[in-house]
Amino acid sequence: MLVVEHDNTWFADVAPKSYRDPEARVRAFLTLFYQAKFFGQIVLLNNGYLRDAEALGFDKGGIFNVAGPAVLADRYSILRACTSRGHLSVLFVPKNHQELLAAFLGLGFYQSGNNTEFGTGTRRDPLGNPNALRNYLQSENGRAVECLLSFSHDAEQFYEVYPHQGTDTF
Repeated sequence: MLVVEHDNTWFADVAPKSYRDPEARVRAFLTLFYQAKFFGQIVLLNNGYLRDAEALGFDKGGIFNVAGPAVLADRYSILRACTSRGHLSVLFVPKNHQELLAAFLGLGFYQSGNNTEFGTGTRRDPLGNPNALRNYLQSENGRAVECLLSFSHDAEQFYEVYPHQGTDTF
């Protein structure tokens, strides 16, 4: 698995004040993602950090859920899940991921990325419960995924996850 982590640019001295708002960053991403040419699936991980799990369609004890129509229509709950405690709780599975990444990263909210690892058990590991992601990637829906995109730590980081590249690190 190859994981690329992007830190937001509000840490940089040149970043506009609007870049400090995590909702602005996620809202900009959702605007792009919901375009027909990019829209794929949204996967919710019940990894101990997902906000409003029941409102997002989780039964008690579920570990991952591919979002259905009612959840997909509730952009506000998705936004909140990405910006509140959201340690990789919401995974976006886009079509045309390279074009989406170029458009989103081109907005300047995030710095260029660095390779990182999931499931290391270190304090910086944003994954939470690695079993939630592992179970999704081993499911029928997850096996064919080329790229997952996600936010962590109040959208301070943005992640590109390539499940079939590199090595499985968790």
